[in-house]
Amino acid sequence: METRNQLQRASSAFNVSVLFLLLATAALKLFASVSPIAGAFLDGSDEVVWFVSKRQLMMLTGLIELGIVLLIVWGPQSKEGSVLVIAWLGLAFLAYRVAGRLLGATGSCGCLGAFAEPLAGVLSKIALAWMLGGSVILLSLHFPLRRQANGERNQRQGTEAHGGLCVDVRSPPT
Repeated sequence: METRNQLQRASSAFNVSVLFLLLATAALKLFASVSPIAGAFLDGSDEVVWFVSKRQLMMLTGLIELGIVLLIVWGPQSKEGSVLVIAWLGLAFLAYRVAGRLLGATGSCGCLGAFAEPLAGVLSKIALAWMLGGSVILLSLHFPLRRQANGERNQRQGTEAHGGLCVDVRSPPT
């Protein structure tokens, strides 16, 4: 039980850290997407998602990040659900980066807007590693505990259904 409580606290701390990370990156993206300062940098088409401009992609990504912040705050009460959503977003960002490499994208991703351009590559990689690494570690710890809890519950239900006797219904080895 103590392990489960520690894992819940770790998941809560991770969710809060990602919440602030996504709030910061969403604010930068949304501000950059409406700012006239970024101008020409954001008006061109993206090298990976070529059918939208960088400005549109940045606005859409910022809105998705804000949506995930709202989901973390007011969404599923289970910590695993929030961590799973963070893992999904991290995988989406990773897929974008891999697609950029495969397509031979030469420009910077503009992940944090033109304001943070010199640091954007490093900061976005750190954020991606934090989101993906943290969520994978936490999910890998959550699921065995959930399976164990489900097994114990099923065993209790099976025992209660047979009047307190534990009956092995498996076929004998051949």
